[in-house]
Amino acid sequence: MPHEVHFSGSPADWLRYARSDLELSRTMRQAEVMFEGLCFHAQQAAEKALKAALISKGVPPPKTHNIRTLLDLLPEEIIALQEIEDAASLSDYALQAVTLVTLSLLMKKNTKRRYD
Repeated sequence: MPHEVHFSGSPADWLRYARSDLELSRTMRQAEVMFEGLCFHAQQAAEKALKAALISKGVPPPKTHNIRTLLDLLPEEIIALQEIEDAASLSDYALQAVTLVTLSLLMKKNTKRRYD
């Protein structure tokens, strides 16, 4: 099955990706699956669902992984459930993942320089 590479940015697209991340976050934790990885997918699900809501109301979402920032941009007619408000604490998992990827890339770059 080919990987989807096109991401148009419509609310329906954002919700499709949010549902996928939500399902991944619900995966039964096995020995090799890190808790932080499951939390990252939960954070991604909340972030993408909020961006879908913003887009559906004509509010362009900023490039951010911070759920609190996205919640604060919701129009007044959208009332977030307490569970959504609580999801703001998941933003740390996105930051942690971005930091780890950045460090990994820097390490690869430095290792390559040593052997070139």
